Amino acid sequence: MVKACTLFSTCARQPRGDGVAVINISGGEVALTCDLAHDVELRFPALARATNNALVSALPDYATPANPLDATSAALSDPHIYVKAMQALLGDPQVSLVAVSQDCPAGLSDEAARGCRKLAVATLEVSEAALKPIVFYSNVAGPLHPLTVEPLLGSRGPVLHGAKPALAAIRAFVDWHNRVPGVKQKVDHFSPDSGWRDRLSSGRALTEHEAKRFLAEHGIRVTRESLASSAVDAVKVGAGGG
Repeated sequence: MVKACTLFSTCARQPRGDGVAVINISGGEVALTCDLAHDVELRFPALARATNNALVSALPDYATPANPLDATSAALSDPHIYVKAMQALLGDPQVSLVAVSQDCPAGLSDEAARGCRKLAVATLEVSEAALKPIVFYSNVAGPLHPLTVEPLLGSRGPVLHGAKPALAAIRAFVDWHNRVPGVKQKVDHFSPDSGWRDRLSSGRALTEHEAKRFLAEHGIRVTRESLASSAVDAVKVGAGGG
């Protein structure tokens, strides 16, 4: 849910279909991506002949055009390979969103993070001109290495971490946009009532109880709870009288 919220709040472009393409530089992680995408029922369409031809021209001879795509580690020494491969995927008529899958946890060495940063810069270069959404995510959950993701911060490209939650968020993102016709690119239709607007505009973090009440009042199911402000109230709630 957190990854989905991040994706919805930061992605400025909407997908016009449910076909997703993923690019990586590791064959093993491409295989992992296929397994995880199967779990969340994310669709990886077969690539058009023109896309395959463009990828053959962009990639090293030993690379195999496919979706998900292993652009090979050659992209680390020549990021232009990554740029051309991403552009080819974006040009495919069956692809509505491109996801860049790259390990960049905070524990990565600075040298390795600088290598991955080249791919983040390539992603930024492509996303600035792209008409389709691009999502960058790290396969590893947890904090991201600042050297790698710094070029993407503040851009229109969402940055997520954790392969399975990221792919699940992408599935939710494409589903929502394809089930609601005429959705604006900016999700601005939601407007809480005046009481909540005042509370949210205060800038103070919501308590857990407030957050659950907010979700419940806006149609999202939450666990049942009662607020006890004293030991006596807690006993009553525990006995079923609250």
